[in-house]
Amino acid sequence: MAGRPLDQQVAELHRQHYGRILAAVARRFGGDLGLAEDVVQEAFLAALAQWDEVPANGPGWLYRTATNKAVDRVRRRASFDEKAPLLVERSPADGSERFGAVEESI
Repeated sequence: MAGRPLDQQVAELHRQHYGRILAAVARRFGGDLGLAEDVVQEAFLAALAQWDEVPANGPGWLYRTATNKAVDRVRRRASFDEKAPLLVERSPADGSERFGAVEESI
């Protein structure tokens, strides 16, 4: 692949390895295909941003980066789910619920 522009090299990696990386990440995270699709695409974008040239084990780097991104998302989601009940405030006067402003970055 050497000698070609980086974006073409990454596009070739995408064609050759996307499906396998996607399947491996989805399998690792309980079959969550939506999560896997998102993080694998983010890994390819990270490759374009960070690589000067394709490393010797480009597919391995992509898999590890996608897995790390998935772990981060799962942790953020768990943290949010744990704290979400704290966002609901009860008004003492009428017992109604008010929801605080929340920005979710997941």
